[in-house]
Amino acid sequence: MAQRSSRRGARESVLPSRTTAGNAKSVRGRQREAFDDKKSNADSAFAVREHEVRKEDLARQSFPQKVFSAIWAVESEVNNGGFSQYFLNSSAETASFVIEALKTIGASDAASICERAINAAFPSGLPASEEAIRSSANDFPDDVLDKLEDLDQGFFSYPNDVTDLLFAYASRHPQEFGALPKPEDA
Repeated sequence: MAQRSSRRGARESVLPSRTTAGNAKSVRGRQREAFDDKKSNADSAFAVREHEVRKEDLARQSFPQKVFSAIWAVESEVNNGGFSQYFLNSSAETASFVIEALKTIGASDAASICERAINAAFPSGLPASEEAIRSSANDFPDDVLDKLEDLDQGFFSYPNDVTDLLFAYASRHPQEFGALPKPEDA
């Protein structure tokens, strides 16, 4: 299935650019760098386990593995192409669980944004299968895409530090993920 590109171009282009004295980087650029730094630390710690977990069907994963997989999918997809991309790609498999996963790690604000995105995208209720979610996402009308783009901006603002919360969660489950380095050591 072909990916649909954003109707409005690159997501970063819709964010206002603000500068501070002595630093011409946009606020979004600094936020992206901070996210990328945290993400690269988490990536190094999680890369092998994440690859193994993704090979497993979500239904066969343990609860901690499902939490990890759902959060990894939503964070990666929404930060890359927004909620419309999250629902369009195979990450849609995690949509029925992502709210619970985010609440499990203490990311209640991010969970609320995801819940609003699901409700905006599927006002009659989330379809039962990944295929049905992806099919619906392929035909989202403009008004749904507009609502999702607004929610993308809320997710981009990073109301909870999902990466740190996920790292802490995985650290509390060494039986599932192995011993992880401390964030300052990663």
